[in-house]
Amino acid sequence: GIGGSAEVILDGETGFRHARGDSAELGRRLAQLAGDRALLERLSEGALRAVLPFEYERVLDRTEELIAATTGCPAPQHEASERSAFRDRVPSKNAAA
Repeated sequence: GIGGSAEVILDGETGFRHARGDSAELGRRLAQLAGDRALLERLSEGALRAVLPFEYERVLDRTEELIAATTGCPAPQHEASERSAFRDRVPSKNAAA
C-alpha cells in the first residue's frame, strides 16, 4: 500500500479502501464516484481535512519545535520571504496535472 494511507483513508469518509489487487472493487468504486457527484465532493472534502495536519508548513513548524525542545536551542524564526521561497519549491495541490 501507500505509506501513511491507513491514517488518512477512512473507508466511506475520506475515500474507499479495497484489497490490494482487487481491480474489480476498484472499478466499482470509480464507477460509483463517477455517478455520484455529491459523494465525490463529500469524500474530497473529507480527504482535504484529513491531510491538513500533514501540510508541509505545519510539519516543518512541528519538527522545528521538537528539535528545539530536544536540544534546548530555540527554534529558528523564518522570514515570510523564506517561507515563500520554500513554498515555491513544493508542488501545489492546485497545480495542473
